Amino acid sequence: MGRFWDVPQSSNAKLQAELTMGGDDQSDRPSNGRAVRNLLEMIQRKQALRLAEQTTAKTMDDLTTIKEPDVMPCVAHLVCT
Repeated sequence: MGRFWDVPQSSNAKLQAELTMGGDDQSDRPSNGRAVRNLLEMIQRKQALRLAEQTTAKTMDDLTTIKEPDVMPCVAHLVCT
């Protein structure tokens, strides 16, 4: 069974912008599968930490939605490394 997440448009747009930045120069952007997989796993960990702090019952929407606070620190890490 695959993993499916709902990514709000604002987070999706920022993530796509970071993954496709750099124009024709591919040396400064994540062009290999490992980098993208690592980024997605980092986002999933941020989501899990956010949900662990949630004191109310988790809904299916909670478990399948990636929010901007999950994405932005990971994108910042990608850009800074």
